[in-house]
Amino acid sequence: MSKDIRLSAEIGTDMTIELPSLKSRIKLQLIGLLKDEYLIFHLPKKIQNLTSSDDFSSGIEINIRSISRGSVFGFHALILSKHSMAESVLFVSYPKTIQKQVIRKSLRVKCLLPAQLSTEGASLSGTVADISRGGCHFQAKKEFFTLEQVKSIQVGKEMNFFLSLPGIDGEKKVEVIIINIALDHAKVEIGLAFNNIGQDLLKLIDDIIAMSFDISPL
Repeated sequence: MSKDIRLSAEIGTDMTIELPSLKSRIKLQLIGLLKDEYLIFHLPKKIQNLTSSDDFSSGIEINIRSISRGSVFGFHALILSKHSMAESVLFVSYPKTIQKQVIRKSLRVKCLLPAQLSTEGASLSGTVADISRGGCHFQAKKEFFTLEQVKSIQVGKEMNFFLSLPGIDGEKKVEVIIINIALDHAKVEIGLAFNNIGQDLLKLIDDIIAMSFDISPL
């Protein structure tokens, strides 16, 4: 992880904001900045409807993350003020230190995402335990499959994979290749490699990786 990087985000960049009062994170658009002084974010009504004015009180420390050119950037900032005009905007302090982590194809992050592995004669419902740009680790509990279904899944076989992602309606379909299979008395675990993955799904996976990027204390 690199530190002491200068902020190079462009106006219009989406950044993920982590507020201490909220369990979930919000995504805001950077609409302005004054170097070494402050950043300005657009605060849409749909976000305000999910939060209270206390969530944006001056002096609250927040974590901010963004993705640019294959890397995750993260930093701490303080809320300076919130202003409501024709549109509401949020002023936060300019970061003194920025941390960076390159999103490598092999970088895996833990998650818990509903998913389904499917082909003719076999369909397994389960969850993704970790994910990277190159593939994921899928697991299903024994009550959701039969031994015959597992036997029909062979290493090297191509299958369809349906993945539910946070903030996205419906499922994303992607072709996968079976890398390995491990079966025990409680579950089956299957290593999958993504095949011909689209840029839209890669961006969604990058968002998951960014959400998992821990920003070290100052």
